[in-house]
Amino acid sequence: MRQTDSKSDWEVVTRHYALRADAMYVATAALTESLDLEKVLDTILFYLQSLVPYDSANVMLLEGESHLSVQALRGYE
Repeated sequence: MRQTDSKSDWEVVTRHYALRADAMYVATAALTESLDLEKVLDTILFYLQSLVPYDSANVMLLEGESHLSVQALRGYE
């Protein structure tokens, strides 16, 4: 019985990582479709939701040596 549980656990973990790898592959393909920074950052936030569920998220870019600037956001409406 324990061996079946281990196999089942392994299958669940394997499926989980396969889904994550697939999501990252699709996200990578989507990111290469545009050079527009706004679209790229929005795409990152869109696909991030499937990998790391969130209520709100943002992308900040470093400007200079010490200033962060919010460039894209989701869920703050």
